[in-house]
Amino acid sequence: MTIEEIKEQLRKLRTDPREFFKLLSVFDNVKKKTVPFILTETQEKYLDMLMTSNRIVIVKARQIGISTVTRAYFLWRAWAASEPLKHAVISYTRDSANHLHGIDKAFLASLPPQLGRKMAKDSAGTLRWEDTDAELKAFTAGGKAGATRSFSFTSCHISEFAFFDDQAELLSNCIASAGEGQIVIETTVKEAADHYSEIVAGAAAGTNGWTLAFFPWHGEKKHSSTPKFGNGAVPKPTEDELALKKKLKLNLSQLYWRHQQISTMGEAKFRREFPSTVEEAFRSGTKHWLSPEAVAELRKVDLGRGPEFCYEDPDDDERYAMGVDVANGTGGDSSAITVVSTTTGQPVFHWADNRTPPFRFAEVVKEVYHNWNEPLVLVEGNGVGQVVLGLLEQWEVDLWKDNAGKNWQTGKTSKAQILERLREMIERHELRELEGTLVDQLCSLVPNAWGGAAAPKKQHDDLVMSFALALEAREAVPRFVDEGRRVGMIDRWKTKVRAQRIRLAKLPFRPASFGDGGKSNNYKRRF
Repeated sequence: MTIEEIKEQLRKLRTDPREFFKLLSVFDNVKKKTVPFILTETQEKYLDMLMTSNRIVIVKARQIGISTVTRAYFLWRAWAASEPLKHAVISYTRDSANHLHGIDKAFLASLPPQLGRKMAKDSAGTLRWEDTDAELKAFTAGGKAGATRSFSFTSCHISEFAFFDDQAELLSNCIASAGEGQIVIETTVKEAADHYSEIVAGAAAGTNGWTLAFFPWHGEKKHSSTPKFGNGAVPKPTEDELALKKKLKLNLSQLYWRHQQISTMGEAKFRREFPSTVEEAFRSGTKHWLSPEAVAELRKVDLGRGPEFCYEDPDDDERYAMGVDVANGTGGDSSAITVVSTTTGQPVFHWADNRTPPFRFAEVVKEVYHNWNEPLVLVEGNGVGQVVLGLLEQWEVDLWKDNAGKNWQTGKTSKAQILERLREMIERHELRELEGTLVDQLCSLVPNAWGGAAAPKKQHDDLVMSFALALEAREAVPRFVDEGRRVGMIDRWKTKVRAQRIRLAKLPFRPASFGDGGKSNNYKRRF
């Protein structure tokens, strides 16, 4: 090779990280040996982001090699630098910092000897080249954002960012040091309402100057297995699995790999470690009111677009209870109705709308009341609920009253009590297949300081509250049904729900209901 050819090769190595990566080797944990470092499709996409953006925030599934590419990229930048650039990797724990710096050192050691240059420092936490004074430095902030103030660097890779005590201060210190230099945030999700989640939300919306790098599990080819659905003890794909396959455009090999992982670790943990969407990643990191196991068991039922959602037709031989949550009807919270079977506790009907004023909503309540065998009706009496109560009393609707003859008032204690009854039913898997909006609201609830739960900011719990109120009303209705019959009714109810879901999915239109011109579901009016 001539001098000119050598110079050209060195020029490529200094300007193109892909040329540099071709010279690196990594240890393959599956093959248990060192192999050439070859980028996957996911890693190629990520490297393009590294080459074009100075602010990157990462949300990812496990085991896709994002940390490895990040370290290879920063090694290349330090190796190729002609100036004393300082590249920092900041981690929450010493073990994590040592691991990441160990990747740097292993990559450097895998370079051909002729590309080796004298090091001014090669220690447990620092690699510094003698000729350029360029440096890679790893250190632990120990969870304290202020620990970075004593370091000066031109770019940084922040690992496990979500676990730092003061994420905003840590990032502020890094930006102050790096200036316009590159900052990469990589972490597993810890909470859904921390500074990391705000950065991700801003990046997704394109409002904060950060680039969102999201890498779901199904973007990695190795996350697949030879499908064995229906062979031996392996069941065929469920309806939910087939629906997910269609939604995410999975092949059977990917679906079977997912099935295997969930069989081993459970669905809740799988969603946390291998999210399919950004929202799923943050949902798994939230301290939810429901347990992950309960959330994993809930199934959404498609009952149309609303405002009414009906699971089955009224049964003349059944008694019902009804919960009513009243809102202003001005586009914020919804006014909501839930009707439940007093025998099973299963919901049979919902109604929800955020543009219906209270006096109109009272008319809806009266109509639902007559359609469902005149159930006992519990209306939340707080605020505008008094408007609805006044009209229902004029119309002689059978209203729930406490032992003192007073209407229901929702307070901190009473709300916690009725929600706990609902939670107990869900945690015991007595409620599994529910209308989709209701499932979303249940899964979003977070515990509050009074032992109850509340919806996060900008989210709602209207259907949840009407459901909980209906279950409270149910407690006041005498029930004379043995457990065997009750369980049988629940099973028949579930069969009806599944049948209706299939029937509605095949229809090219929605049957008429409440005079909506066929825009919702197959709820039949009886009067």
